[in-house]
Amino acid sequence: MNTRRDIHALRRLFHMAAASLFPILALFLEKRTFLLLLLVVTALFVLADVARLRLVRLNLWWGKLFGPLLRQGEERRVTGASYILLGTLGAFVLFSRDAAVLAVLFTALGDPVAAMVGIRLPGRRLFGKSLWGTAAMIAVGLGVAGAMQVAGVIDFRWAIAVGALVAGIAELLPLPLDDNLRVPLLAGAAMALLGT
Repeated sequence: MNTRRDIHALRRLFHMAAASLFPILALFLEKRTFLLLLLVVTALFVLADVARLRLVRLNLWWGKLFGPLLRQGEERRVTGASYILLGTLGAFVLFSRDAAVLAVLFTALGDPVAAMVGIRLPGRRLFGKSLWGTAAMIAVGLGVAGAMQVAGVIDFRWAIAVGALVAGIAELLPLPLDDNLRVPLLAGAAMALLGT
């Protein structure tokens, strides 16, 4: 039987894998094809979320099927999956491919790591979140950018480091938008303004 910790780990691993899919696809697909695919998938997820919130039986079935992957309370509200898809779509529409890929990967990989580190490392908290978790998210962002530099996918510039920093701060601050939406948009905007 899965423990609560196992379920959270499963959800975070799923978040990392699923949210990384579109940034990786963006590196290989032609832009128009990629954007069309992303738009269709995002629309389907958001419409499914809206439908299940309006139809009790559909929501119950959906909860049984995806229960282990849900955060507490997501059975009554839009899921993180819809928000990450909306954030991904927004990033790829508004910013350059490189800025969007990085911004979404900062969220996809950094956010779950921030949560895991924040839970395991006690210490000072700000807005109810661990500063160690924020530091971990920034480090993951810098690691992602470094790995992409080594792979020859991007040229690492200081604007990317600023984007990783903004991603960590955006995840930490108690802003009104879901972090799966605000982190890629704010990190992408920072990099775009600085020339990525």
